[in-house]
Amino acid sequence: MKKTLIAIASIAAMGAASAAGPTVYGVVDISVNSTSGAGAASQTSVADNGFSTSRFGVKGDMDLGGGLKGIYQYETTVPISTPGAISWGDRGAFAGISGAFGTVALGRSFTPYAISLFNDAMDYDNLSAYWNANYPRIGVHGDYVWQSHAISYTTPSFNGLTINAMVSPGGDATNAASTSFELNKKTGAVEATPDGIHGASSYTGLGATYGLGALNLTAGWESNKVGSTDVTTTASNVGFAYGFGVATVSAAFQKADNGSKQDSGWNVSAAIPVGGKYAVQAGYASMTTNLKADTTQTATSIVLVNDITAAARLYAGVVSTTATGAANGNAVKAGVRYSF
Repeated sequence: MKKTLIAIASIAAMGAASAAGPTVYGVVDISVNSTSGAGAASQTSVADNGFSTSRFGVKGDMDLGGGLKGIYQYETTVPISTPGAISWGDRGAFAGISGAFGTVALGRSFTPYAISLFNDAMDYDNLSAYWNANYPRIGVHGDYVWQSHAISYTTPSFNGLTINAMVSPGGDATNAASTSFELNKKTGAVEATPDGIHGASSYTGLGATYGLGALNLTAGWESNKVGSTDVTTTASNVGFAYGFGVATVSAAFQKADNGSKQDSGWNVSAAIPVGGKYAVQAGYASMTTNLKADTTQTATSIVLVNDITAAARLYAGVVSTTATGAANGNAVKAGVRYSF
């Protein structure tokens, strides 16, 4: 639980607590995947991003005097198993200033909606039930995690309460007819996908996290307007996580509406230490939409992790997915993640 709260705080602060000067960092994640069902032929492959998305970045801060710091970050998804397609700065590219008033940043940053979901006991990552129940995105809303052309503000902590706000009045209007690159959560491949909700012509988001001992509460809201369709989608979520000592348990509920169609979903997860450097992560998630027809997708994930060191993790996991009117899907992944 302590690790979860630290992660949320560091994300919300957008790098404000980093060491002076530039820091180069990254994650290398590679795995062997075996997939079957879901209307596709069985396949075994070596692929990227089995647990976490491989990335490379630089971040830092500088003393501006008077209790102020200048902050910056530039982070990019980097495929490992194949050259792949690189979209520079896709995982965050911003500059800003921090002080006693909080942190202000301009550029591409984590959305408040996404920050509020980082209490997932399954690490809000590629093997979590949450992500697998949301891929492919079949509803009116997609959690795209980052927003470009944004003004972001994070308050200082008020006795454990932190507020995150974001506006992007210009949005990503130019993306409405373009193509972006998105991670296929089942195969680990980065695939070209047409922008839709991702190409918002305006964006507004608000979120909050509150930590009190072993308890963490979160809430998030956002509104996306897609210029090419003039459709506005709103979404909200609430969640909690609690550390019981023998396990950390989390749960969240989400809903979305575009004026005529709706989504709703929920997920529950747990992280359970099982001795030494081993732990089991398990979760279940469900997502329902009536965008085209009444459709429900579910995912069940069980993962064993071995944190050999703070920077090296071995993992093996099983994911089972279901979808209305479609064959069940199954995936087994085993790999290694190094961070630096």
